[in-house]
Parts: sequence; C-alpha cells; structure tokens
Amino acid sequence: MTILEAYACGEPVVASRIAGLKDLVLNKVTGLSFEPGNIRQLTNSILYLVNNDDKAREMGLRGKPFVKENFSIEKVYKEIVVG
Repeated sequence: MTILEAYACGEPVVASRIAGLKDLVLNKVTGLSFEPGNIRQLTNSILYLVNNDDKAREMGLRGKPFVKENFSIEKVYKEIVVG
C-alpha cells in the first residue's frame, strides 16, 4: 500500500524485488528496484534519485497514472466483488 500511496503523491519508489513489490515497481520508470539484501544496489538507487532530481521527478510523475489505471476504486471493486 505504501508504494501506491507514494505514486499517488508523485514520488518515486525504491524497493527490493520481492513478491508483490516487484510487480508494483516498474524499474527505471516509476522507481528503482534492487535485489533483496543487496545493500550496494539499495544505496546506489537512493543516491541516484537524490542526485538526479529531474529523473526522480519523472519517475514520480509516472506513478500517478499507474495507480489511476491499475488501482482505481472501480477496478479494485470489480476484481474483488465481481472476480
């Protein structure tokens, strides 16, 4: 849920490639992903976003339509109730 909230606020995300998260983070599109336990990749991802404001802003802005297209109330309702 936190990733979707970040996207809705226009923020890029850094997350490990684990079940669930790897499907939400579009690497180099809506944020950056790293291999679980790889501290170097995590550090580099964070530093990249901190040092590249324009890229971070672009990634953050791409998250908004991702949430709107895939997690609107109507779409979630249909998936849960209608199946």
